[in-house]
Amino acid sequence: MPQASILIVDDEENIRDALRRELETWDYELHFAGCSQTAFDVLANKRIDIVISDNVMPGGMVGVQFLRVVRHLHPQVIRIMLTGQGNIQTAMDAINKGEVFRFLEKPWEEAQLKMVLVAACQRLEREASAS
Repeated sequence: MPQASILIVDDEENIRDALRRELETWDYELHFAGCSQTAFDVLANKRIDIVISDNVMPGGMVGVQFLRVVRHLHPQVIRIMLTGQGNIQTAMDAINKGEVFRFLEKPWEEAQLKMVLVAACQRLEREASAS
């Protein structure tokens, strides 16, 4: 059984493919969405533990807004922002409005991403044993 179910939300197919190649060798169940609406459909129909979202996406909803709605509808889901458009204001909004677990910039480092996902899975385990 996978240690976590991860939804990756990014409008760039090459980013989704790169994350797929990197993460498919780890013990995760992976789901992908190219926009927030598709991501909401996945969240409604699958058990998702972790969402990794870009900030700049088409469709009128930026990642900070998307993660804020995810927090409201699925508070148990751990939220991670991975963006190439990072600046202080984006990071502050992600933390304060989306209550993200971690904020990562593109291009990401594989070791850093792995550490973040391990920490997220440990948090999931702690929360599951506490309830």
